[in-house]
Amino acid sequence: MAPDISDAVIAATPTESFPDGDYMLVFYDLSLTGFRLIDEIIDIGAYCNSKDKFSAAIMPYCDLPPNLQNMYGMRVVTIGGKYRELKDCVRNAIIPSRTEYSGLNEFLGWLKKVKGEKEGVILVGCDGRKSNAVHLVQAYMRYGMFEAFTEIVKGFANLNDSEHEFKSCRKFITTSVGEHQLCLDAAVKRAVYLEKAYLIQSKEKELKFESLKSVIFSPSSAQAELNKIKEYVSKEANLKPIFSYYFGPRTRMGVRSYAAKLRRLLVDADLEFASLAETFARKGGKDGVREMITESVKGKPEEIEVLIDIISTHFDPQMQRKDMPSLVRNGGNPDNRLDRGEKYRRRSQSQKNRSRSFHQKKVSIADQEQTSVKQPCEVKVSDAVDALGENVAKLALEA
Repeated sequence: MAPDISDAVIAATPTESFPDGDYMLVFYDLSLTGFRLIDEIIDIGAYCNSKDKFSAAIMPYCDLPPNLQNMYGMRVVTIGGKYRELKDCVRNAIIPSRTEYSGLNEFLGWLKKVKGEKEGVILVGCDGRKSNAVHLVQAYMRYGMFEAFTEIVKGFANLNDSEHEFKSCRKFITTSVGEHQLCLDAAVKRAVYLEKAYLIQSKEKELKFESLKSVIFSPSSAQAELNKIKEYVSKEANLKPIFSYYFGPRTRMGVRSYAAKLRRLLVDADLEFASLAETFARKGGKDGVREMITESVKGKPEEIEVLIDIISTHFDPQMQRKDMPSLVRNGGNPDNRLDRGEKYRRRSQSQKNRSRSFHQKKVSIADQEQTSVKQPCEVKVSDAVDALGENVAKLALEA
């Protein structure tokens, strides 16, 4: 389970005030394949001055999973067995795409055109995870265009750091505009609606640099945060042998998330695999690990106990591996896993029980209908016989 950018601490607000100047404010948004550093940009959208728009679809190296296909309204198809294209899921039409280098180069040229005679460009977005700026800076650094990028773009502004906090750009737009049925699959559509949403939230008639100055940070600050994230990811990779058991292909998502949370506690405490192994070997095994963890790690008591058991069982395989807490337990299974055969048996048994109960209910309903139909008929016949007998008796007496 690779960590995403939100696992690391990102300082969205600048440490020093942003210098005043005459800047062009451009709203932008990105469509990403995920929130990890290894994920790719698949769409760049920008909007400026109610006239200029920019949109560039980028062909990713990986195929898009179903959740991203529904979110962005596009999918990757292979034509002729060797040509890959982006296809619109609604119109079923081919979307013109380009490589990442071409898309970034086109975006840089468009920003230079929009900048004009002003001092620079401020890219305004709304990102709850604060990953758009980091991904954009990493992409330009990958192709050696970061210096050209910083000559044009002087800063990033994240609207999520203002008075109202939203988890995503979509949530910010739909909540502010008040229309929850907007089509926001393309990045350029989100960039267009972003200006309208911000003006509604701020109750201003036009966009001003002074109102955004408190949430602007420079590209160099985003680059520093990128380096911090890379260092954070390398520390998590260093602890991979300890937690590899809990990230298997058949492990439940609840167990994986809980294990990732425990791993972050060790990373935040600056504990590495070598120091944990040395402590376990030289300071009495589990007792030494307990002393080290309780002094360094900040967490809940139950989390610390589970963390001590995980570390101890890794360095001493003879120790019995304990189960995760009950909130992530899978039916009391000590391995936190169910093999496919057991899943199939449980599923088939539940289906048999449902079909049996349905059949019994159907039979009981049929019996009730049958008795309800026969009973009135018997009563009516007997009543008719009695009435006929009384009439015959009366006629005999009269005669």
